[in-house]
Amino acid sequence: MAATQMAKSSRYLASIALCAGALALPALGAAQTPPATQSPAQAELEARSAFEQGVALARAERWGEAAEAFRRSRRLVARPSAALNLANSLVRLGHAIEAVAAFEDYLRLVADPAAEGERYTSAQTQLAVTRQSIARAFLTIDPLDATLLLDGQIADAQPASPATREVLMDPRSHTLEVRREGCAAHQQTVAPGPGERIELRVALRCELAASLRITALPGTATLSIDGASAALDTALQLPPGRHGLTLQSPGYLQHDQWITLRSGEQATLHFSLTARPVVQRSMVSNPWLWTGVGLGVAAVATAIVLGVVLAPRDLYGGTTGMVLETLRDPR
Repeated sequence: MAATQMAKSSRYLASIALCAGALALPALGAAQTPPATQSPAQAELEARSAFEQGVALARAERWGEAAEAFRRSRRLVARPSAALNLANSLVRLGHAIEAVAAFEDYLRLVADPAAEGERYTSAQTQLAVTRQSIARAFLTIDPLDATLLLDGQIADAQPASPATREVLMDPRSHTLEVRREGCAAHQQTVAPGPGERIELRVALRCELAASLRITALPGTATLSIDGASAALDTALQLPPGRHGLTLQSPGYLQHDQWITLRSGEQATLHFSLTARPVVQRSMVSNPWLWTGVGLGVAAVATAIVLGVVLAPRDLYGGTTGMVLETLRDPR
């Protein structure tokens, strides 16, 4: 019933709103001041030109382009007719929320409702019908601080209760998305009818940060996690998953270890580093030992040579003695 009435009112306004005049629409409020380089006369000419373009586009039922032309006219000069034509174009596009604001803008700008006559009364009727066509979505979202987006833009949601947000929607298809850092995003399509009330519950699957506290001996030890310096004996917030720990201290062996933390886990670990072993000098590596050994070997060798040279010829036996004897006496 409401939809039928809206369609009839839209057709009626389409025929009566295509009239002369122009008006500005910053956010459906007061007219913006023309640029300093533009005189009021120039603004008037540009506003009328944009308005006439909008009328031609509306007659061709090119409602998106017509809306932009009427919006441009409204930004230049504040006249009710552009606001009314803009509202009608937005209704045809299914943008009920914007259309309501445009109708309200038109009613504010009319200085003499009696002079507007039927057009003013019809605009009031159309405003009521369009307002009733707006759908409402009530969303209960967990966690509460998640971000809600409507058609890719952050939704202008009002708190309906501590845990529920109310979002106004045009009666058409929309994409809802709920996001939060550390959680898997939720996305769904909704297509409410005119004036429909829908209720949605969204619970994001989130990975909560893990808490890790590490203590170590000796007190001079330092800690790094995943290559970054970290404080000992402090509750560190880390994402769930695998992490590499390194503990170091002068005079102690470095300790490396992998740990895996679960979502929301609270873990405490204690490490005692192992002192670095003292390297003892072995006798084999003692230079004085080798010096003594060298001197001993040299002394033995000298004694052998002297013994050979000084030994009596007739007492020296063996092959070497015979060779030496032969060399001295060829006989």
